[in-house]
Amino acid sequence: MILPDILTAAKTFKEINVPLKSQTIEELPKYVDAGLKRLYDHQHSDGGWGWWTNDQTHPYMTAYVIYGLSLAREAGYEINENVFNTGLNNLKNQISNAKSDIDETTLSYMIYSLSTAMKNQSYDKNTYLEIINILLRKDLKSYPLSLLAITLKNMNQNQKAMDVILRLKKQVNEEKSFAFWGGEEWHYRWQNDNVQGTAFA
Repeated sequence: MILPDILTAAKTFKEINVPLKSQTIEELPKYVDAGLKRLYDHQHSDGGWGWWTNDQTHPYMTAYVIYGLSLAREAGYEINENVFNTGLNNLKNQISNAKSDIDETTLSYMIYSLSTAMKNQSYDKNTYLEIINILLRKDLKSYPLSLLAITLKNMNQNQKAMDVILRLKKQVNEEKSFAFWGGEEWHYRWQNDNVQGTAFA
């Protein structure tokens, strides 16, 4: 899904005051609109999303779409609230009923996505904080730790967020004039590589 990339790039260029070409400014809404329509068409009957239209709902893809829709709304784009809310409910249910086959990194991302969608809103955080506490008892790499630190900040759990940041600082690798965070040395997925871990840290 390219929608979060487009929105993040546009927001970044605006924040660092980089002038965009008029053609880019004019075409951006078209790209966002096309991305939103594609997401709406791919929503499953249970409210979640998978890798395809007719496959099973997938925890990571549901979280990723909700994250993208949250960015779109935050950027001022009008989104389909019914699609968003049914997707958000599906994500909440998946988190609450998370099984052992959902790895720590994916579960951390799911809670991060939820906290992004619910930022500045009033909701019962206890269930999610309990899951976060369970996750934090594990030997987590930099990427899930970073996700949980941001999640706790989004939930206004500032002291807990600082505790995770201190833990994250202990994992940093420093070489002369630069620092980076490592990931898994051998893995199938990009989730825990050192680029992703460093970017979020």
